[in-house]
Amino acid sequence: MWNKESYKKYIEELFLYKDEKYGEFNEKTVNTEYKIIGIRMPILQKEAKKLSKEYKEFLSVCEFNTYEEVMLYGLVVANIKEYDEYINYLNIYIPKIDSWALVDSFVSKSKVIEKNLKKNFNYILKLTKSEKEFESRVGYVMIMDYYISDEYFEKVCKIIDSNKNLTYYNKMAIAWLISEMLVKKYDDTVEYLEKSNLDKFTFNKSIQKACESYRINDEQKNFLRKMKKC
Repeated sequence: MWNKESYKKYIEELFLYKDEKYGEFNEKTVNTEYKIIGIRMPILQKEAKKLSKEYKEFLSVCEFNTYEEVMLYGLVVANIKEYDEYINYLNIYIPKIDSWALVDSFVSKSKVIEKNLKKNFNYILKLTKSEKEFESRVGYVMIMDYYISDEYFEKVCKIIDSNKNLTYYNKMAIAWLISEMLVKKYDDTVEYLEKSNLDKFTFNKSIQKACESYRINDEQKNFLRKMKKC
């Protein structure tokens, strides 16, 4: 039975797993305003899997006092198998996000998206139009993880070209997405890049990230480098 008291006790016990060095590392990399305790992801993922069996009760008492509590909420939501329920809780989670890590960690675990691609694509359209940095990033990371395919390729290109959110972590998400598009659909993505209206930073960062990938050959990388905007 979950209530405020049992939740507090659970978090106190969870925090016994803290790793101070890991916490110090996260403080330098995740760029969050939340207090970081230093609990490694495998532990949080394991806990989220267990808690997903009673997610309604657990999420109803959750608090967002630390980075780990916010992360755990997102990971529990990612394990929800019923799509409409997933979206309901996701809409509570997204406004709490203030770090790229709180986006990327839960999106890749949200397997419910794979079974609801068409329905979720409409949700993505709303996210990517957002002026909020991390809300928009959620949409682009979802695209990267689930929608680089023949069916959605042209639609994805249109979404990218319509982007007006020029915040740093949103542009980085788009660059990451395009680099993955180059890995999976190189010729089509090059053709898109040649006529895209991407800003200079996102365009060049996309090429940079693609050229850092071992999944793109040297000939392709040399061609991409010549495409960079001066």
